[in-house]
Amino acid sequence: MRSPSFTLAAVLIDHDRVQDDAPREQSVQALAAKHAIHIIWQRPSHEALLLRHLPNCADRRPPTSNAAMKALQANWDGYRKPMTRQSLALQIAFRDVVRAVSVEPELRAFL
Repeated sequence: MRSPSFTLAAVLIDHDRVQDDAPREQSVQALAAKHAIHIIWQRPSHEALLLRHLPNCADRRPPTSNAAMKALQANWDGYRKPMTRQSLALQIAFRDVVRAVSVEPELRAFL
């Protein structure tokens, strides 16, 4: 079975994994560039990016992953980690993606 052909490759990466390690961040960026992969940095984490999809939360910038998780759980009743893409789709609609891309330039550039 052949793999499907894609026009663009992208990866979501939690920025808190590299934020205090400039050489590691540069290495990740170089590797992605070498393989033509678009990086969408989740600052500081995936939960913070999800938070910015929710009503009245687009401008929220929790400083840490723990703060992002707490804020997300306070605004999304029943959020748990990890969520399936089906569960995410039940909560995040197109209007929510539009909200997030208004404040996430890397996500906007990808979409």
